[in-house]
Amino acid sequence: MRALADLSFHANELDYAASVRFGVQATPYGWAARDTFALWDHDGARDTMWAPGVELAYSIGKVQFNKLLADRAHQLGDSFRMGSFMDAFLDAGLMPMSLIRWEMTGLTDEIERLW
Repeated sequence: MRALADLSFHANELDYAASVRFGVQATPYGWAARDTFALWDHDGARDTMWAPGVELAYSIGKVQFNKLLADRAHQLGDSFRMGSFMDAFLDAGLMPMSLIRWEMTGLTDEIERLW
């Protein structure tokens, strides 16, 4: 639900305070205490951990990951194995998803803009 609060905040549908209230109220089991949304207080690790855009980045990363997963499964067909896919994905290391996709699939459509 924090991602939805973040998206609403960045779309100017909610102001900061309203997005915090929404995120706290919508997160189940009380897992989001109000102080976890103290984005601008710069009082330790929280300001970097929950900075604006973090939840949006998680959402975009999930979309990119799902695209890579679908591309690779399509390429391999019946020989696709999730364990092997995850091993290759994690072996790629920390780099932009478009580069991991290129490395794993050979597809260049996302990285041609970088060249």
